[in-house]
Amino acid sequence: MMGGADTVAGEARKALKEGDARWAVHLLSKLNDSGLAAGLLSAQLKEMLAAGVHESVLYVFPDIGRQFTVTVRNSVAEVTEGQPLTGAPAPLATLTADSLIYKQIALKMLDIPAAFMQGKIRVDGNLPALIVFMGCFQT
Repeated sequence: MMGGADTVAGEARKALKEGDARWAVHLLSKLNDSGLAAGLLSAQLKEMLAAGVHESVLYVFPDIGRQFTVTVRNSVAEVTEGQPLTGAPAPLATLTADSLIYKQIALKMLDIPAAFMQGKIRVDGNLPALIVFMGCFQT
């Protein structure tokens, strides 16, 4: 599949808006899982919402055997694979999902509460705090 991740993600959003969910899911499945860490930060941090924030969330993707910690410190987001950086706060929540489901969440094709209620994700920790944390990012 040709085109960068942003192009593919944009086409997936467009397909969903046009009612073609099958094509959107197909496009999402083609996004490279090795770039998942970059995808976690492909959204821009909303600096006003992240000012003064010092929190982290652990993302676990069992289908690809990888996990990432996203830490926000005073409007700066850091992603580490595996163990968090020294000095990072304990994760306020752990989100466990297949990477395709997370891609749908990141692209706002699926929201966290709906995914949780449908059993598509597991959240250990503070679900409301996770939703607020992810609200610090815009796609």
